[in-house]
Amino acid sequence: MHPETHMKMEFQTYAVGDRILDGTDLWEILRASRTRWGSPAYRGVVLGGTRQRWITPRLVGRRAPVVDRSAIRTMVEAFYRRVGDDSTLGPIFDARIHGEWEPHLATMVKFWSAVLLREMEFEGNPPAAHRAIRELAPEHFARWLALLDETLAEVFEPAPAEEIRLRARAIARGLSNRVLGAPWDANA
Repeated sequence: MHPETHMKMEFQTYAVGDRILDGTDLWEILRASRTRWGSPAYRGVVLGGTRQRWITPRLVGRRAPVVDRSAIRTMVEAFYRRVGDDSTLGPIFDARIHGEWEPHLATMVKFWSAVLLREMEFEGNPPAAHRAIRELAPEHFARWLALLDETLAEVFEPAPAEEIRLRARAIARGLSNRVLGAPWDANA
């Protein structure tokens, strides 16, 4: 094989305690190891249970077949690039963030890690934060979800994308009920 045709595969790395959502199972890494071929492997236990298995890490640079913190970070960054460029949502964010995206991105990684991986680092009150947006309207929720759908198709394989899509719609419905007094899609 010619050196230029040989590609080194880069695997996602995990640490003890990291979490991975695979289908409906949430796994926690117990230990790291290597296969006899030298690639990484991880022993995981289903959170809150005793079932264990070996987990092969996902390849970096491909759509994610599972949800882990790194994939969440990729999703958040790609999504908010779209939001910042969007003619409907971009001005709403610009008026509040003033180009300082990193603190918001870090908060959103913690938020989605809480939602998807049951990590407990997020501290915030999404309804209160959204009530402060006076111009918030149902069409903003619809646009937010449309941009998220585009991002999910780019970052994740279909199964985890669908899991996140379902949770995002539930979040949008709950926020809309609390902030606007009705589901965002009540008139759809």
